[in-house]
Amino acid sequence: MNRSKSADTYRKALTDADCVLSLWWRTMQFTMMRRNRILIRDVPALLVALDRLRPATLVVDVEPLVVPWDSAPTLFSNAADDFVQTVRASVPSVTSVVYSSNSRCPRAADGKPGIRIVTAARKPWRTRYLHDEPGPVAVTGDQVLTDGLLAWRLGASFLHWQVAGPMPRWPRLQRWIGRIAIPFLFKDDDGTST
Repeated sequence: MNRSKSADTYRKALTDADCVLSLWWRTMQFTMMRRNRILIRDVPALLVALDRLRPATLVVDVEPLVVPWDSAPTLFSNAADDFVQTVRASVPSVTSVVYSSNSRCPRAADGKPGIRIVTAARKPWRTRYLHDEPGPVAVTGDQVLTDGLLAWRLGASFLHWQVAGPMPRWPRLQRWIGRIAIPFLFKDDDGTST
């Protein structure tokens, strides 16, 4: 009787250990999974990539994609409206556009219909504001450490905007550090490493 009881205990312990190991392995695989990254240099290339991916939600970094760094809120209002109209006219699958900015300054486009703006978004750590958005999701931005990590956390494709021209010091430093992280987090859309 003691022998069968100890055998059952051994089998149960082995099964529990196997389950824990399996759960640990699946968690590590998900954590280490590299996401898709597509290099974008201009709005027409962005529209082509969106047409191919067909996301329902597009998360857009505000600066410098829509407006230059340190621009006036009134400039953002018009540019945001134009950008949404361009995307929706070219890519009908996009039903929701969310402007996400780590900046704390209020934006003047908040009252316009069809434009959702999240300021002080704390990218890439806070994602709650995207939980009610329809999927699939695509994130477009210029920084791997903020926009790219947000896409990686959401399991979304990252449309990496390549900034041409001068950049302020802080974004330039972020870009340099982000280049180190790219091979660990992302792969090209065709499945090869970047």
